[in-house]
Amino acid sequence: LLKRIVALFPQTIRMILTGYSNIKSAIDAINLGHAYHYLTKPWDGVLLRKTLDNALEAASLEKEALEIKSALIKAQKIAGVGSWRLDIQENDLKWSDEVYHIFGTEKGNPLTYEDFLSFIHPDDRKFVESRWDAALKGAPYDIEHRILVNNKVKWVRERAELKVENNEMVQ
Repeated sequence: LLKRIVALFPQTIRMILTGYSNIKSAIDAINLGHAYHYLTKPWDGVLLRKTLDNALEAASLEKEALEIKSALIKAQKIAGVGSWRLDIQENDLKWSDEVYHIFGTEKGNPLTYEDFLSFIHPDDRKFVESRWDAALKGAPYDIEHRILVNNKVKWVRERAELKVENNEMVQ
């Protein structure tokens, strides 16, 4: 039943109030992301109220995050600017919708740093790789280079701020 409700109303905050002492199914529902919280009998009015308030706050924050994401996507499309994130340790590259559009490729394909390099004009690849290697050692990364999109040359500008954790580049 809960799976059907989730399919019909994915944005709804769901809580489970139960009289059963065996709460395995409630915990499973929470772990699967189908329920926000569960309460068992006897219900404490103060705890129930606090849980409801927290659920409403979570729903409000989720709605706000979706609105901000939508505005960002729209702004990037209007400006013709995209954003990207590379998990260096996992070699997992994430592009915004607009970067997929700029690079003329289908949205959602899993990407790596090597996939990105395959779009770069052959005469610019060594330059891009050398600047990226320098950035990994602390140099700024702010470059312009050519990419090939459907056999046409496009110029792009890239900037990156690398994230360091425990003296190790991670993004």
